[in-house]
Amino acid sequence: MRDAIALSILAAITLLMFAVAGLYYSAYNRYRASLGLPTDNTPVITLPTMRHH
Repeated sequence: MRDAIALSILAAITLLMFAVAGLYYSAYNRYRASLGLPTDNTPVITLPTMRHH
């Protein structure tokens, strides 16, 4: 039972890291776009939920 709890915590941390990285990437892209710089449309993190283009 303890293994299942540890595994779920690990999965939650991993998902959280992906979410933070995705938010950071989109914010960085928006910052570059506001400066008039070309935005990189090839994200390292390709989460299906974050593709709103």
